Order: sequence, then structure tokens, then C-alpha cells
Amino acid sequence: MSSIRQIGKMSETVGLRCLMRSFGYDDMWHRTWVKRPGGTINYNLFDDRGLITAVYLRTKATGATQDDPTGGGAAGNNMVLVTQNEYDNGVAGRDGNLTSTWAWVDGSTSRQTEIVYDFRNRQTSVTGEENAYSETTYDNLNRPLVRQTRNGSAAAVLLSKSQTDYDNRGRVYRTTNWAVNPTTGAIGNSLVSDTWYDAGGNVIKSLPTGAKLFSKTAYDILGRAVNQYVGYNLAAPTYAEAQTVVNDTILEQQTMTYNQIGTVLSTTAKQRYHDAVASQF
Repeated sequence: MSSIRQIGKMSETVGLRCLMRSFGYDDMWHRTWVKRPGGTINYNLFDDRGLITAVYLRTKATGATQDDPTGGGAAGNNMVLVTQNEYDNGVAGRDGNLTSTWAWVDGSTSRQTEIVYDFRNRQTSVTGEENAYSETTYDNLNRPLVRQTRNGSAAAVLLSKSQTDYDNRGRVYRTTNWAVNPTTGAIGNSLVSDTWYDAGGNVIKSLPTGAKLFSKTAYDILGRAVNQYVGYNLAAPTYAEAQTVVNDTILEQQTMTYNQIGTVLSTTAKQRYHDAVASQF
């Protein structure tokens, strides 16, 4: 590896053993290779922008250069290509988006992943091995809205679908996951998880996916949790209902008190009697 511009070394003593790593750099001062204490060499190739275009791995880099880790087939060199990257579909002068990557199993077999971006450089779809395909839809604020997976391509059978909803302050208030028939792609029922916030941005109620059991929290003027509740209410949830426990059936409650510097002084825990009548909130 004498053709590499600079070699650096760093050693670390562990017990009575000295573990040393060596480094090599190309003409643009990119760290092209690292030789680890066990003898493994990681060798990277870069383009003019400093983006990694290929990764080689093994233990002997005899005759390697900054453009060819294999040394042109030099005797004793066992470096092999393990990863290869392509940017902007191979078109020069673009934005440097990784559009294709190959993971090489051996000299003739690879697993390719293709990535597509929109005009704002947002990753919209990924096509991977074994018919793996995923796509993402964004809103105008670059927030992911809908995620879907399909059996191989954008036109193939739908396998899964989920959606994220945001409030006017950019907080996630609802996530929805749909049941999908993997044979036909037909969308069925959905599971919804909801979150409510107060004016200060504190979470006051959480209703997990597929559950009727909620958790609620009440805060003092300093934003400290003073009451925490676990319970249920079979009526349709509203924002007004999320701010109170009136008409809720509470199963557990914790009350916290604080001193003047905000340290918790006491916590009182209560649980509902197992035989309490339904009318007893």
C-alpha cells in the first residue's frame, strides 16, 4: 500500500497487549483504508465529491492503489468487493443522492437496492432484494404522511399501509395502521393510536392502538405532572373529554407533590376496587 499518500497509526495498550490500527489516505485526504488489530482491512473508494463508491474487505492488500484495492490481481492480494454505490443514476453534476447500491455475495452474485427521490430530494421509494418495495408520501413540510409496502414494485400488490397525522403545531396526534390482504392488496379495518396535548404541549391523554384503556396526566402551572390516571371511557373521545376525568372509569391513579425547588416530596398511588360498581367513576 505504498502508493497511498499518507499512513497514520494509532495504538492502544490493553493489559500486556498493544492493539494497533493503521490508516491510509488518497490524494484528496479521504481515509481510504483502515487495518484493524486483527488484520482485517476495510478499503473504501471515493468519487471527486468524497462519496463512497465501493467498499473492499479482506486481510491482504498487496500492491493496492487508491483506485484499485486489488492491486490489479497482484500476488498475495485477497481484497474482494463487498459493496458498490451509484449516485444520481450515474448522471454527473446532480445532487449526490444514493440511487443504487449492490451488496456482493461473491464475484458474480449481488443483491441490488434502488432508491428513488422526488424533486426535493426526499426518498420516496426503495426497491430491494426478494421483491421488497416501500414507498413514502410527504406533506409540504417534508413530514412523512403515508408509508406503504408492496410485493416488488409500485404497481404490485399492496402488503401494508400506515398513516401519520399532525396537528397545527406539527405534533403527531394520530397514527393509523390498516389490515391488508396480502393476496389481493385489499385494505380492511384499521388500528388507530391517538395522542392529545394541552396548550403547553404536554401530553394529557394517550389511547394506544387497539385499546380502550387510556392514560391521562394533569399538570401544574410549571408543567409538572401532578396526577396520572389509567382508565377507560366507552364514549366517543373528544378534546374536551381528554382534559378531564369526569365520567371516566379510573382504575389507577397517582398523585405527586413537590417542594419549592421541584423535587418530588410524595407519591400517592390508588387503585380501584375490583368489585366497584360500574356507576362508580
